[in-house]
Amino acid sequence: MEIYYKQDAINKLSEILRKNYYCKSVLVMISNGVKDKYLSLVANELNSAESPFKVNEERGEYDLVIAVGGGRVCNKAKLFAKERGIDLIVVPTAPTSPIYFNDECYIQDFNSLEIIKEAEAKYAFVDEKIIQTAPLYLAKRGFLFGLSINEILYEKEIYNLLFNKNENLEDLKYLLVTLEKGASKLASGERESKLEVMDFMIEIAKLKLDLSAIITVSYTHLTLPTIRLV
Repeated sequence: MEIYYKQDAINKLSEILRKNYYCKSVLVMISNGVKDKYLSLVANELNSAESPFKVNEERGEYDLVIAVGGGRVCNKAKLFAKERGIDLIVVPTAPTSPIYFNDECYIQDFNSLEIIKEAEAKYAFVDEKIIQTAPLYLAKRGFLFGLSINEILYEKEIYNLLFNKNENLEDLKYLLVTLEKGASKLASGERESKLEVMDFMIEIAKLKLDLSAIITVSYTHLTLPTIRLV
């Protein structure tokens, strides 16, 4: 995955489209909550690259999917792209989850959760201005998700102790400490704190942790389902 993370990163999208997907048919999957705010930005980039596109219209043949929004629409777009064997570009609008950057997507059905691997996006455009204007409650939700990873750290340390393993958990510890230090800034609503939560999501995805236990809880509201890896 290539990540473009900077101010006005969305303006880089047309360049990538012209270079790698010129005149290819594109499906834009965008969350209803951000459609009015950001669809025009994405549409301008697609038009500049001369890429024909449809919005939230899953019927049809496409060469590329662009997901714009939060974790739910990203997960849906990953499934769509995976099933059809086409590339995916993600444009996160809030720092809520590492799903934008990892290689997993999920299917939840009542009391079961199916984890599908090898579903990584090709590109991610993380626009600092977009993330900084995300609702504060969404950034706080991402922060709490990060803190829940403490449980994984505890389990791994106990496992290493019991089975005499020597896994290096220092990177994970550092990320968690850094995240916790930003709590006061996030509580006061500082715009930069939202970027710090997004930084955490990118770095935690790089560690390729098994997050199934946490995702299970978040998807089922504390009802533990059967987990199946694909």
